[in-house]
Amino acid sequence: MEYLPNVERGVDTSGILVLDYGHFKAVAIGAKDCSAEIRSTIQGDKGAITIFGATNTLPEIGVTLNGQKERTVNLNSPQHRMYDEFVAFEKMVATKDLTVLPSSWNIVVRLWKFWIKLRKLCNIPKKQAVVLAIACFVLYSCWE
Repeated sequence: MEYLPNVERGVDTSGILVLDYGHFKAVAIGAKDCSAEIRSTIQGDKGAITIFGATNTLPEIGVTLNGQKERTVNLNSPQHRMYDEFVAFEKMVATKDLTVLPSSWNIVVRLWKFWIKLRKLCNIPKKQAVVLAIACFVLYSCWE
């Protein structure tokens, strides 16, 4: 494995990662300093898969087998990519059912209890409190 970064003012802004698995090689190129259209391609000896857009949302995927025309699919829901998580979280809030959380998420339970107290103490409307609680939940998920 070898990583070749582009460093500006001490910050790794882009680079190339070369991976050698013995029986095959892989190259990954990433840039945080470029506003070009995002496109990821996985190439093999039978064809390629192209992801048109961010890989965390998979907005559209193209599959091209050697000698064939590309087939494009988009299986995304019209809702936000975290819609199901938001619905589940809102249900937890509405029913005050924190038993669905893994035990390792004790901090989320403490945050939730904090938001309930804060909402009552500061007279924060319920919808705003839910948004704040979701923000804490998302931040904690990223931190974890």
